[in-house]
Amino acid sequence: EKFDVMITVQLREGKSLHLRIAGSVQLPQVHIDQGLFRFGGVYCGAKASIPFSIKNEGSTRAQVTFNLSQMRDFSVVVPNVEDPYAEEENFSPEDESPNMYGIVLPGKSTKHCSLEFCPTA
Repeated sequence: EKFDVMITVQLREGKSLHLRIAGSVQLPQVHIDQGLFRFGGVYCGAKASIPFSIKNEGSTRAQVTFNLSQMRDFSVVVPNVEDPYAEEENFSPEDESPNMYGIVLPGKSTKHCSLEFCPTA
């Protein structure tokens, strides 16, 4: 996506300055390898997990947000890659927004995640 615009800046002395701003933007190319999450029968209080991968095929950083705020029985889990023996951690961009998960993907990278389902009464 390219852009090329002219802007006018009004200076204090009453003079105007004309600036040309041009550039390009690379659109994100993010893909999830799991098209459908089918959990089958899961009992209340039990937990089921389906692994999936998010791949950023573009060269720029991308942020993927999962809005599960209306689905309290679901959560996104991303393993802690810095310490593989540590417990898994949830990525949440805002503490005030439960079940909102933000994952930042550098260009040409893949993150392995899972969608967990833990039904409540």
